[in-house]
Amino acid sequence: MTIKIPIAIVVDTLNIGGKELMVIQYLKKLDREKFLVYLVTLNHNGKLLPEAIKLADKYYSPRRLFPIDFISIIKLFFFFKKENIRIVHTNSWIESLYVLLSTITSGIVRIVTVHGIQDNWKFHLFIKIINKFDHVICVSRNVQLELSRFGLKNNSVSIIHNTFDEEKFFWDSKQIVDISTDTFRTVMVSSVHYPKDQLTAIKAVELLKNKGYRINIDFIGAVANEYLAECSDYVLKNKLSSCVKFFEPITINRNTLIKYKLFVMSSRYETFGIAPLEAMACGVPVLVSDIAALMDLIDHGKYGLFFKTGDWMDCAAMIEKCISDQRIIREFGSKGVERSKIYQPDIIIKQLENVYCSSVVNKD
Repeated sequence: MTIKIPIAIVVDTLNIGGKELMVIQYLKKLDREKFLVYLVTLNHNGKLLPEAIKLADKYYSPRRLFPIDFISIIKLFFFFKKENIRIVHTNSWIESLYVLLSTITSGIVRIVTVHGIQDNWKFHLFIKIINKFDHVICVSRNVQLELSRFGLKNNSVSIIHNTFDEEKFFWDSKQIVDISTDTFRTVMVSSVHYPKDQLTAIKAVELLKNKGYRINIDFIGAVANEYLAECSDYVLKNKLSSCVKFFEPITINRNTLIKYKLFVMSSRYETFGIAPLEAMACGVPVLVSDIAALMDLIDHGKYGLFFKTGDWMDCAAMIEKCISDQRIIREFGSKGVERSKIYQPDIIIKQLENVYCSSVVNKD
């Protein structure tokens, strides 16, 4: 009988977000013939937690009460020891700190996936923490380069891209792209923050509306903050409420996305781009800003459309091309599906399993 490797996937909370959705994929897809998969959350909350608990082989939470809760750190130490955990996999700074402190005297393999880069004290601390980890996974080449710039000295680094939930996001060969309706419906799925630059997309829609086009854009993922207030004020001031709408974060799927003719991603900064990948997997063409991570995703225009970052006139011009010649919608819809295949869960999770196994061998 094959001895399974006990793995603890540790996260702080499981609210709806990119790295949290990746954790769901880990729990779904890791080979249970090879691994015994534990889910550990520092806090016992989050919209995705009930689903995640069902997917995990075992679940535990120390239920931390404070940002740095030494009782929780001690609880983790004894939990890892009791369950003979061999590998611990983290995804952000806070759980990485807890894992480092709770495993510092053990032989547990510490692995971290870095999903984003931020120039603040937390991230600088994160770098110091993961320099003591056994392996660092970057979700893109751009993340790897940025980590080096910020002082990562860990020599054990690999690139494993994010993936998507193929049960929720997929292309149906019987699917008919509706390009006949008068209104050209577009969507952006993302938190509403300055780095996501929703104002550029809003101004692009405004320009097209003033030119007489029937167009709207839905922003899914809006949570109250100063930037959302700024965007909302602009919409009201310029009488765009009929064509620009904000929606709170929801769990989206294929049925959500195929209602739209174009997915727009106007970000000034991304490390990968799970949301546009999900759209591509469903056959919805994407229009993205020309930042490095998104250009990698669409292979510099081969599998998606792009515009100059922050330039709403260029964004509007690209949308207008799609409206005027909707063969582009069909063409890049099909190309997006083709591109999404290299990010399918089975491929990405196999790469992760290889890292787990090789890290254990190297540790021994």
